[in-house]
Amino acid sequence: MKYFQNGLNQICQQIIRPARAQYTLYDLSSFQIQEETQYMREDFDIINPRQEVIKVSQYIGQQKSDVCIIYLHTANGSRMEVSKYVSMIIKNGFGLISFDFTGSGMSDGEIVTYGHREVEDLQTIITHFQSSYKQIILWGRSMGSAIAIQYMQKFNNLIIKGMILDSPFVCLLDVNNKLQQDQVILQMASSRTKIPNFILKSLSTFVSNELKKQAGFDLDEINCIKKISQIKCPAIFVTSKQDAIVPPEQTEKLFKAYTGIKKIQYINQQHNGIRDHSFIETLIQWFKKRTPIFERLGVGTQIKQKIMHKSKNTLGSIKQVSLDLYKERSSTLEHQRSLNDSISPRQKIIDQKKPTAEEKYNQLLETQRSLYVDRSASAQRIQISNSIDYQMSPMPLAPLSNKIITSSQHNYFSHSKPITFTKVPHKTKDGTHF
Repeated sequence: MKYFQNGLNQICQQIIRPARAQYTLYDLSSFQIQEETQYMREDFDIINPRQEVIKVSQYIGQQKSDVCIIYLHTANGSRMEVSKYVSMIIKNGFGLISFDFTGSGMSDGEIVTYGHREVEDLQTIITHFQSSYKQIILWGRSMGSAIAIQYMQKFNNLIIKGMILDSPFVCLLDVNNKLQQDQVILQMASSRTKIPNFILKSLSTFVSNELKKQAGFDLDEINCIKKISQIKCPAIFVTSKQDAIVPPEQTEKLFKAYTGIKKIQYINQQHNGIRDHSFIETLIQWFKKRTPIFERLGVGTQIKQKIMHKSKNTLGSIKQVSLDLYKERSSTLEHQRSLNDSISPRQKIIDQKKPTAEEKYNQLLETQRSLYVDRSASAQRIQISNSIDYQMSPMPLAPLSNKIITSSQHNYFSHSKPITFTKVPHKTKDGTHF
């Protein structure tokens, strides 16, 4: 019995305590110039609810982006995994955040729980950065992709606008399903302990009970297909038929159950194979089409800009405000004000006399409409003035040559001959002629 218990302990330790990734800060590099892309990296610590230190790296390009990618590493990986793709991500206009889950890399913690504790780590990171970015994309690899799904199942955070799910699994252990491809935890243990699958399969119940004692969670809790139909953000699934750890049947089952905008991508690599740059570029471009990068606005609202005239029109573009967004913004402010107990009764009466959001919106549209009319009239006056030939004598004008006549060619103080004026292109401050 003692040898049996020791064997279970070794199997469980290989599952919850995989080889820890070792690296130095020099390996991450503080400043790089690759492929004509400049970016800087900032390292800092964030404390999770369990008072454990999470090591975080934030990559910032020359221009601050409103859309950020948060990379979630594998069970035996670290934030180093995404370092080879930083230039590509920054070049495409995204920000990047990578961190070590507790129990991995340089962060605190001694065990890996495949989402039981890591979901809290991810929530801590998102809470810290959600005021700096308008949209966040979760990019997970293996365990990281399963954590992304579990996070959305639990929080369904609206700031998450997309997910890249590379080799996600349905669950670690399904005691009701005897198919070998559904026993991911046994595949992991077999690859690390070299114990045959048929022996581990017979010990699955004992392994599950022992893991609960050592790590404090049930394997049944790690279930990615549960409530996955409630997640609606765009997601791209990645799988390989050569993957022996997470077979494609697992990822395909998640893909079929997903109800949001989705795509599945097949590759020809092993589970831990390095993804090439062209493949990563394909993933990024797919999300660029579905995640527009909005310019930062002082009021913090999303304004839809429409070009009302052609690009060559002198009037330029006029911003058109969405009524729904305007009402939403106004109602939010009114709700926050109503929650403030310090507002006096007199102030509440004054607030009641203020125009509604729809009235303010109509006033804004009327202001833009009048501005457009004024600018249109100005443009017409400019065009009319340009077509006038000025004449200071009733005598007919002599034909002019094609050459531009300068002031030195005329004596404006002598009226011995008719004085003529030639239209000379006038240059405005911005360098254009009219």
